[in-house]
Amino acid sequence: MRTYMDIPYVENATEMQLLDMYLPDGDDFATVIWFHGGGFEKGSRKRDYFAAPAVERGYGFVSVEYRMYPDAKYPDFIEDAAASVAYVIKHIGEYGGNGKIYVSGASAGAYLTMMLCMDHRFLEAVGVKQEQIGGYISDSAQQFNHFNVMRNLFKGFSHISFTSSSKNFCACSTVILSPIFTLRI
Repeated sequence: MRTYMDIPYVENATEMQLLDMYLPDGDDFATVIWFHGGGFEKGSRKRDYFAAPAVERGYGFVSVEYRMYPDAKYPDFIEDAAASVAYVIKHIGEYGGNGKIYVSGASAGAYLTMMLCMDHRFLEAVGVKQEQIGGYISDSAQQFNHFNVMRNLFKGFSHISFTSSSKNFCACSTVILSPIFTLRI
């Protein structure tokens, strides 16, 4: 297994905008991009327990760090996720990847995965087309909304009503968007 650690995926990256690559020794491999969980408050790309099993099966595995609360706010972490996908798409060929990309994550990371899948604006903003993604793999997602995103956008979010704040609800929700798009796996 080849490893490449602490790669910045944006210009002027902070320590929270780095990724690690775990790659098979050969070329012509598909790549799984992984976003960790942790409620957008904790977690780390260094908890890479899926890296070795993925590489053993011939996949490249990219574990991504993204900005979190309290330093980041919605949609900073989604924009980081999109930027990391764009970086991998642009550069994985330099490491032997075949360009087949799968976006995945657990819990908060699965929320990021689903937001990239369901709301094309984030990937389009960094020049990525949905056709460049082979599939989306969501594990333990808060599919509808993430509790910390709701807390950030709606103080006292347990009493949401569709009033003047409904625009923000729609922007951060896969519920509103999910009937519109087809999940391609």
